[in-house]
Formats: sequence, C-alpha cells, structure tokens
Amino acid sequence: MRQTLLSALAALLALACVLAGCSSSQPAALTKPDIIGTITSVSFSGMGKGSPGAIFIEGKIANGTHYDKASVTITKDTSVFQQSGSGAVGVPASMLAEGQKVQATFTGAVAQSYPVQATAREIVILSAKTINSVKDENAARLMAIKGVVGVGIGKSGGRQVIVVFVAQDSPALRSQIPKTLEGYEVVTRVTGAIKTQ
Repeated sequence: MRQTLLSALAALLALACVLAGCSSSQPAALTKPDIIGTITSVSFSGMGKGSPGAIFIEGKIANGTHYDKASVTITKDTSVFQQSGSGAVGVPASMLAEGQKVQATFTGAVAQSYPVQATAREIVILSAKTINSVKDENAARLMAIKGVVGVGIGKSGGRQVIVVFVAQDSPALRSQIPKTLEGYEVVTRVTGAIKTQ
C-alpha cells in the first residue's frame, strides 16, 4: 500500500512539473548543440523590435554538431548560460561578445542557406575570455619558445584562431606549441625571421 502511494505521489509530482513548465537546471546545449564556435560579430540593434539581436558563429562540424557557420537570432525567449565549474548559470544576452567560444541549440526552422540562419533556443558561453585576451595572456610564454618570432590572431577555415609565427618549421618546435589555448585553436605559420626596424 505504501509503495503504491509513493508511486502515485511521484507520478503526480511529475505531472505537476510538466504542467508548470519545469526545466532541467542544465541547459540542453551542454549536451546537444547545433553549432560550436567563436562569435565573430554581435548586433543588438533590434532590441526595440522584440528581438534582442543576432550573433554570427563560426566553427567546424565536430562532436555531433550540424553546422560550421550560422547567423543566429536571439529573442526574448533565448536562454543564455555561462559555463562554470559546477555546470552553467543563466546570464543576460548582453554578456555575449565577439571572440567568445560558444555553443548554440536552435529552435524552429533553420534556413538552409549558407551560412544557415536560425533562432537560438539556448546559447552557452564556453569561454568568457575573448580570443584577444587569451592571446595576450599567453603571448610571453609562447614567445619564450626558441624559434617563435610572433603571436597574433588570424583566420583558419573561416574561423578566428591564435597564430604562432615561427622562423622555421620542425616537429620539435611544433611539439612545444599547444594545439589549443582555453578552447581556442592554435595554428603555426612559418614566416622566417622577422626583422624589426
């Protein structure tokens, strides 16, 4: 009798949660994103029209994502999260900025142009640091590697990357340069020695 009563109570709580619109504390985008990439532009000009704005995300298709580039509309119904050590916390859309690494889950129809156009259901900021700040924080350490002649920001496959310029290419030198820094891809480019004037 007690087991039946507990089962009935659990069923009623589940039904109440569905009717009240309860949701998981974890955003779905943490496990099922449509795109993962870097924000390359942000526009909040449409705030007075019921749409907070739009962002452009550039990445690559990997880990179950579907798109490498997307123009993403942000509405008043879009949930924005900041990833933290304990999961994710809700933040305002105004926290979105160029250079941030994000992942987004879409809702509704996706315009299959290239790049695709979609409305975001959820956006998760994976790295609050911009690519420029990550580059600046690591430039001295990278420049200390023998053979590195410069550090900058560039593009690879249409997305922003941290570029490490080297005088000559060698496997030993490449093994000292990280492939990523705080979620941003690092690429190596051979320039030869750089002379200052």
